[in-house]
Formats: sequence, C-alpha cells, structure tokens
Amino acid sequence: MNQEKSAKKTTIYDLAELAGTSASAVSAVLNGTWKKRRISAKLAERITTLAVCKSAQSMKHVCHGMVCCQGGFEWSQA
Repeated sequence: MNQEKSAKKTTIYDLAELAGTSASAVSAVLNGTWKKRRISAKLAERITTLAVCKSAQSMKHVCHGMVCCQGGFEWSQA
C-alpha cells in the first residue's frame, strides 16, 4: 500500500479565494470568455498567473515572473 500523501488539486474556489474574486470569474477566465463577461484584463491576468503558479507548484517547476511560495504567491517587480 502506498502511504504517500496525495496532493490536493487546486479548484476554481481556491483560485477565487486567492485572487479575491468569485469562482464564476475564475471559470470565465480559464474558459476564455472573460471579455464577454466584462472582467478586467488586470483581474484576468492575476487569475491566469495564479493558475499557472499553482500548476507549477504541483509539478515542482519555478514560476516565471513571480516567486511562488507555500502560502500562495508574491508578485515580482520584473
């Protein structure tokens, strides 16, 4: 039996909480319909960056343009 901890998958609810927005907004951004929903480009970028960061953390890669950390993320001034 494998006793390793299984990594918790990141949900749209997790991303919404980190981005300070709704799960509906996260869904629209990830599905590419954010412009039709009048979601700002700034928020869409923040959600997309968070999604990439969380994905990279699970694959143990380094996030480009930001510093990923256990508790979330920090924007770099690059």
